[in-house]
Amino acid sequence: QRLAAGQVSFGAAISACATCAQWRSSLRLLQCIRDGDMRPNEISCSAAIHACSHEGLWELALALLHELPKARGVVAYNGAASACEKGARWQTALGILEEVVAK
Repeated sequence: QRLAAGQVSFGAAISACATCAQWRSSLRLLQCIRDGDMRPNEISCSAAIHACSHEGLWELALALLHELPKARGVVAYNGAASACEKGARWQTALGILEEVVAK
């Protein structure tokens, strides 16, 4: 499956924002994907989840996780669990782990 150049560029930009803990910029870029003719893919959503995890924004991270199809990868789950850990939501992180194990 070939990715459109736009998906690759947006994914790279969102990843760069995540690395710099710029969660607002990550979410804005993700919204740009939605506003265009593309759908966020696992790479772009996982990067945005990672950006949210830096700040412990577990609710946003979970919303992004559940936006992905059921075939979510370990990177997305790990980012969401990390956000829950930083947000002191260990029960929610445990639920994420249980969801991964059930797959």
